[in-house]
Amino acid sequence: MNQNAKKIIIIAIAGLLLSASAVLGVRYIKHTYIDTGQPHSVKNSIDAMGIFSEIGTLFDSALRGEKDGRINALLLGMGGQAHISGELTDTVILASFNIERERLDLFSIPRDLWVRANENNFQKINELYRFAGGTENPDITKINDIKEKVRAIAGLPVHYTALINFQGVVDIVDALGGVTIESRQLDGKSALTYIRDRSTPGGDFDRMLRQQELIRALAAKVKAKNGAIGETADIGKLLAALDENFGFDASLTNLLRFAQMAQNVKKENIFSHAITSQSGGPLLAEYRNIGEREIYILTPKAGLEDYSEVQSFIQQIIDEQGTNN
Repeated sequence: MNQNAKKIIIIAIAGLLLSASAVLGVRYIKHTYIDTGQPHSVKNSIDAMGIFSEIGTLFDSALRGEKDGRINALLLGMGGQAHISGELTDTVILASFNIERERLDLFSIPRDLWVRANENNFQKINELYRFAGGTENPDITKINDIKEKVRAIAGLPVHYTALINFQGVVDIVDALGGVTIESRQLDGKSALTYIRDRSTPGGDFDRMLRQQELIRALAAKVKAKNGAIGETADIGKLLAALDENFGFDASLTNLLRFAQMAQNVKKENIFSHAITSQSGGPLLAEYRNIGEREIYILTPKAGLEDYSEVQSFIQQIIDEQGTNN
């Protein structure tokens, strides 16, 4: 396999990252090829998905959840450096991949969900990473508390977790030549503006759906390109940025195997779901006086830390697919 083919692979992987995987493959290519002075230009159109299949045969270690037919990945998005409270994970999405049906369900958990942080304190769920010592630079070693909380909320195992900051979103979208959302062509900065917008009547709930729509658009773009990214002059700079803006708790083997599995997922098989207080959702919205401030929070209708209705909502969607989890 030539060096250009390997670089094509990594860009294709980057496009899939938001929908469930990533940074270790990027780091592997960067440190192995880019840092050793290989050419940065990609001159040939190559079927990267075919290369995934070729590479995948070299590895046979199963992914977590694979033998049960479902892989669940927690996707966390945060502002990062140069953003106020850049270490808060304001995006919390559980991506659940049904292997047999090649279907991806995205469950957004609102950042304002009021959860037990420890024996004595409650916090918003978006603060758990920060209170565990997480920083503006993605630190995958600090995600255990929020990972365990999402597991308890969803009633599903969380097999993998990915962290991404705003700059990472911009870089991926620009690397793919932009995305099309609602008949509009968006570059990296405009895509970031799109997923941060809370000005519509649905506020943060609408924002969660826009975040999911970006994931769908990225997946569609990668599939449409079929790995043929074309001429790219600044791969070294791009991969260096990705190395700084992502964290992922999986190995390169895991990454390549997942990419091989996910290559056939169609946009119409990626489904968006928001856990909300709207339209009979399982949450309640309120303003509560906490520390002499009125704070907007969401709590389960069933009671604090009672996620039975949330789990029923998620399980109903999974059961409708006709497979176990």
